[in-house]
Amino acid sequence: MADWLFTGSVAMVNVSICRKITMLLRAICLLAMCSVQARLAIHWLQADLPPYFIQQGEFAGQGTLQRLQQLVQAELPDYQHHEEWQSLLRREQMLFDTATSYCSFGIVKTPERAAIKFSALVSVGAGYAVTLTEHGKLYQRWLEAKQPALLPWLIKLPDVIGLMESGRALPELVNQLAPGNMLTLPIATNPLTLLAHQRADFLVEYPARAEYLKRTAGMAKLKLHHHFLDERDVNLSYVACSPATSDQIINDINAAIAKAKLHPAYQDIMFSWHEPNQMPVLELLYHRYIGSTDGQEP
Repeated sequence: MADWLFTGSVAMVNVSICRKITMLLRAICLLAMCSVQARLAIHWLQADLPPYFIQQGEFAGQGTLQRLQQLVQAELPDYQHHEEWQSLLRREQMLFDTATSYCSFGIVKTPERAAIKFSALVSVGAGYAVTLTEHGKLYQRWLEAKQPALLPWLIKLPDVIGLMESGRALPELVNQLAPGNMLTLPIATNPLTLLAHQRADFLVEYPARAEYLKRTAGMAKLKLHHHFLDERDVNLSYVACSPATSDQIINDINAAIAKAKLHPAYQDIMFSWHEPNQMPVLELLYHRYIGSTDGQEP
């Protein structure tokens, strides 16, 4: 009888210990789950705009700003990072959201974006250019006119057609052209196809993107001539966040940008899709705006 009581007591003790261990494990799991849920999150908006962000195809994930964004994200381990692909237009709308926090990497400051919060500088490049094809009629007219300053000459022509992709920040040149002289195209349409078939006369674009479009469309023999709208024009881009984004997130992103810029590959990634003949100018811009400052315009 005593042995039975003793055995029963031990069993009850074991059950009690097991229950306590189970409760402890549940508490630990609950705390871990709460810890994960409590982590702040950054919702990154991305628009498919090669060579800056490349969503699909042979070079998917190899966009310049896309890879720089990954370096910055790596310096923010305490955050959850959610990436969401949107059209250029939808991304622009979401960056003005006053109720939900969204951020997007590589956005240019404009007066129209005054309500958006911006980080420190993340990227620098040459500004917009007018791109002509060597076999195009406009290029031949320009040569016959003894190569005057292109932009003042171009603005005076009433019969030219220019192209620009919809959803992009418009340079001042677009406003100076005669009404109807600029056509906007969907982002999925390669404007170089229209230039190559002489259905348009020029393209307003960043040279790096124009060269990417040529390369990926199998137009290696198409010779492009880029004329910068303003030699002093510099393309500075930042992380842009919607007004609902907290100052803590902006400050943490700025700290992460400063650390990411110390990565030895930062400059190489930034200019990875540019033509070699553009590198001397780009390197000067890099050292002026990125390499020798804290990420703010000098």
